[in-house]
Amino acid sequence: MFWIRTPEKTYFKAGCMQIALSELKDVYGCKKAFIVTSQKRYSKGHINVIEECLRGLSVQYICFTDAGRDIEKIRQGAKEMKLFEPDVIIAAGCGCVIDSAKAMRLLYEYPETDLKALSVSNNDIRNRDMTFPRLGSRPVFAAIPALSGCTSAVSPYSVIKDGESSMLIADYQLMPDLAIADSILPGGICPGKLREALSSAAAKAVLSYKSEAATDYTRGFALKGLEGITGNYEKAAAGDSSVYEAVFEAATLCGISFANTGYTDKELSCVISEIDISDIPVPSLKERLSMLVG
Repeated sequence: MFWIRTPEKTYFKAGCMQIALSELKDVYGCKKAFIVTSQKRYSKGHINVIEECLRGLSVQYICFTDAGRDIEKIRQGAKEMKLFEPDVIIAAGCGCVIDSAKAMRLLYEYPETDLKALSVSNNDIRNRDMTFPRLGSRPVFAAIPALSGCTSAVSPYSVIKDGESSMLIADYQLMPDLAIADSILPGGICPGKLREALSSAAAKAVLSYKSEAATDYTRGFALKGLEGITGNYEKAAAGDSSVYEAVFEAATLCGISFANTGYTDKELSCVISEIDISDIPVPSLKERLSMLVG
């Protein structure tokens, strides 16, 4: 038996954030929001539009601006959540921020959890024999990604660090309840990191397409994602904002495919040199992906 798991709702199209946040109050009854983001993003004012929207909805909120993969930062964020007792967690930013918020939510609901004990080497969630805490009894979890966070916003993986050691925590319980892919948010697309973000998303889509766990469903998401990235990268790199929405959606589609075939982490350069991608029906795929290799 196979299945596709995605967030309960994935909002897309430019300007969708206002509607999505309104639903947090009107549909989910949320009154207190805990925003997780990075200090850099906060200091640049990228979170202002989220704060303004929450104020307009009369939703009380606080911001945790020290998000990162480090386990101590995650524990600190979980402690502040416990003091505030939010009914919604909003992770806004790159994949690092969203991954850390996933782990914070886990510790908020289950403070005694040993994150190291939950780390896995087997990335196929469906074929793993382990007990994972049941999440969702307390706060709603909404992810508002920058382009580099689109895959994390729709996936059940969290990569965290304990010192120099990286750990993968993987379970569908970590999947955000809501993913809000809005390409016009401030800081959503950073021109200097465009290639890196799309390269990462494309690598995940290729690996997902070639995975032994791939199905017609996951391949469909991967194909549309790769088509969107390869077909729009050059214009996006040239600063053509008219294609920003297309690459944002493409990266999100890559993430949905990646979320349902197992976690993989390889540089795009390695992927296209080590894997035969001639059977992936995207025109001039290898040539176009090569442009994304820095």
